[in-house]
Amino acid sequence: MEDMAKSVNIIKNILFLFLLSGLYLALFICLYLLLKSPAVTIVSILFVSYVSWMRGTIAGLTLTMFNFFWNAIVFNFMSHGEPFSLEASISIGVHIGIACLLGLSGKLSRDLKKEMEIRKQTEAKLINYQNELEQRVEARTQELSKTNEKLRHAEKMQAIGQLAGGVAHDFNNMLAVILGYTELILEDTSPGQPNYIELKEIQNAALHSSEITRKLLAFARKQTIAPKILDLNKTVEGMIRMLQRLIGESIDLSWLPGKDPAMIKIDPSQIDQILANLCVNARDAVTGSGKIIIATDTVSFDEEFCRHHKDYAPGDYILLSVSDNGSGIDDHALNHLYEPFFTTKQVEQGTGLGLATVYGIVQQNNGIIDVQSILGKGTTFSIYFPRCSNSADVVPNPEKKILAEPNQETILLVEDEQAILRMIKIMLERIGYNVLATAKPTEALRLVEQYPGEIHLLITDVVMPDINGRELAAQLLTMRPDLKLLYISGYPENIIAKHGMLNEDVILVQKPFSIEKLDISLRKSLGR
Repeated sequence: MEDMAKSVNIIKNILFLFLLSGLYLALFICLYLLLKSPAVTIVSILFVSYVSWMRGTIAGLTLTMFNFFWNAIVFNFMSHGEPFSLEASISIGVHIGIACLLGLSGKLSRDLKKEMEIRKQTEAKLINYQNELEQRVEARTQELSKTNEKLRHAEKMQAIGQLAGGVAHDFNNMLAVILGYTELILEDTSPGQPNYIELKEIQNAALHSSEITRKLLAFARKQTIAPKILDLNKTVEGMIRMLQRLIGESIDLSWLPGKDPAMIKIDPSQIDQILANLCVNARDAVTGSGKIIIATDTVSFDEEFCRHHKDYAPGDYILLSVSDNGSGIDDHALNHLYEPFFTTKQVEQGTGLGLATVYGIVQQNNGIIDVQSILGKGTTFSIYFPRCSNSADVVPNPEKKILAEPNQETILLVEDEQAILRMIKIMLERIGYNVLATAKPTEALRLVEQYPGEIHLLITDVVMPDINGRELAAQLLTMRPDLKLLYISGYPENIIAKHGMLNEDVILVQKPFSIEKLDISLRKSLGR
């Protein structure tokens, strides 16, 4: 097919040359007969030279030679009566040479011009490619810089979290002793007796310190949680009145729930912590009267969106947002927003743990937190929790039951801290239990083996030397299969909890705790 097409093109070109030559010859004869002047030859030379210059190809040169050939024959025949002469031959040669030179120079000129145009286009493309490459390199550099900054921030937050968790754990043990013995003394002290007020102040200070350690554990993601599937809309709905009292009547609180059920899996108490901390911060940012908006919605992030937002992961989420029209947050504060003890408030107005607590809770529940703030216009915190499609496991709030009196059950208490061991033993005996207490897990195994009566429940610390609480419970259950379990700890250390989330068969009392809290947990463990 290609060869046939080439042959057709060649034939078309030959026919075109003969046609053009014939037309030119006819035009030349007509002009000569009309003018009978050598000017016809000049016109012919100019025309043919122009054709040679414009075409600059073999076809153009061939046409030129044909034109000069017919020109010379006709001119000599009509002027001298003979078609050829020496002058005519020389004229033909000179004219053909001139036409060839003109044609070649025309071709070279056009080739050079075409090459210049191609070079200019190539240079323009190279400049565009260079600019595009520079833009991509700059964008990639900025992206890597942001990624490195986020990595350094994440490493810093992790290091701070480890330090905060370790401090909180050790501090909790001391607070447990302070609060426990203070409560025991207060039970034996009436309000009118000396030192009663001082004891209450000690208790209040210890409780306040306990709240700080609880927030530190939340930030470090080492607090123990019992997540449940719940409807976020209903949970927030039940908190609106409490939040309104918290922020005061001068600030308008708006609640805008999403249309669809907002099912997430989280410890309900953590929602209380998040909203309380965010609303207090929003209240403090508003001068005089203002507005706070709490809203929920259902959102989805695809892979394309997440490629441009490194902190996000594809999937369906429930959005919880808290917005205010307050003073906003400056860039310096935004860079340190979630660090423990960082605060822009006055010394007596905040501990700097509110947003650190929120950050830890969101991270512990595989969520995402984002903040947008404009100075003088307000701030919006957006929290995204993974959406839970299963609503069958929603656990209703249990009804409160009247607790029965203790039945003189025997409890085995194992705690390696001597001060805490003595304090808990006194608490248990005051409640009405029979207590076998030891600070060593190996001694606990010997006591159970030698004790002739029934042991109803084991209370053990989680983290102990040689044998931890979980391992001790497993060994004792082989000896006493009906033994009930209750764990106490400053934080879980992933021994009885996976990523800080309790298994369904585990009951844990976190230090420090009151006599009432211990009693309630005991009754729950014993099934009463």
